[in-house]
Amino acid sequence: MYGETKQILLDVTGLGPDSLHVLVAFGMFLMCLLVSRRIGFSLLLVAALQMTNELLDLFDDLADGSPLRWSDMWTDTYASLLLPTLLSGILFLRRVLVGRRALRRHRARRPMRVGRVT
Repeated sequence: MYGETKQILLDVTGLGPDSLHVLVAFGMFLMCLLVSRRIGFSLLLVAALQMTNELLDLFDDLADGSPLRWSDMWTDTYASLLLPTLLSGILFLRRVLVGRRALRRHRARRPMRVGRVT
């Protein structure tokens, strides 16, 4: 049933399976990032959803008697997590660099107090 639903979605959108994995995972990452504003949580949620997708694919293949396609599972996982991981790294580095820059500006504006310590 799950495989049939995915096939209908592929037919309706006209996309290939890898393209659909990339778009759905990146869309879920962006939606979660906008709602939670937490980079790590958003990335973990996308990874959990991808693993759930692959488990459902595995159970669907086992029910059909199809051979297990481990290489397809790894390819799907790689395609799904590539863009969210890259964007997470960029956002994290940006946050670190902006924080350091703000701290330097704050220290430069505040004069050092020299005087008696009581």
